[in-house]
Amino acid sequence: MKHLARLLSLAVLVSAAILLANCGGDDGNEKTEEETQLDKLKGTWTLTESSVQFAGSGDDRFDGSALKLTFSGNYSAGGTYSYAVTSSKQVTASPWPSGGSWKFGSPVTSSIVRLDKQLDGSDDVTITYALSADAKTLTVQFTYAGAGYVVGRTESVEGAWEFVFTK
Repeated sequence: MKHLARLLSLAVLVSAAILLANCGGDDGNEKTEEETQLDKLKGTWTLTESSVQFAGSGDDRFDGSALKLTFSGNYSAGGTYSYAVTSSKQVTASPWPSGGSWKFGSPVTSSIVRLDKQLDGSDDVTITYALSADAKTLTVQFTYAGAGYVVGRTESVEGAWEFVFTK
């Protein structure tokens, strides 16, 4: 009888341990990869001076412009979000419209699609992005083939671009 009571006590303890180990770990509020990336991208990013590359070499047309790129929107699975581009001076020719919509590309952790077709009928632009480990530096790269925004000529902005922003 003494052994039966000990075995029963041991069985109750093991059952309680298993039950507690299976409780409370997942509350269903885990963020998706897209939601996590949106949280990192949302906000205002300021162009780092002399950090623009056009066709593989430095480009100074944005120097002194205090160019800012702002991502905004509330998460929805597969959703579209907004962006705005502002500067303290007019840039003569830019591959950036003053604003529009974007969505995540594939993979979500390094690709967004600027929805230019909705904006002005031109082709959408796929942008590769990279965030620093502390999510304070954003590097974007894309090849642009449309007409320049502001007062530029098409040929002055067509090509491969790289911009480095900080938050």
